[in-house]
Amino acid sequence: MIDNRRPVVNVTTLGEHWRILLPGIYTLKVFYRGYEIYRQQIVINNSYVPLNLNIIIRELTY
Repeated sequence: MIDNRRPVVNVTTLGEHWRILLPGIYTLKVFYRGYEIYRQQIVINNSYVPLNLNIIIRELTY
């Protein structure tokens, strides 16, 4: 989820997700039941240059 916008709906069969954003500062939040929440602030300077993030989230231990 990016800044309380609707969740990303563009997903490939490899699990790749994407969303087109205008230049600006955003907060990325990745969450899934049973895993730690991941947050990261991202800055988009140029809408013609892709930003690639590889994110690994850890499984929660109870």
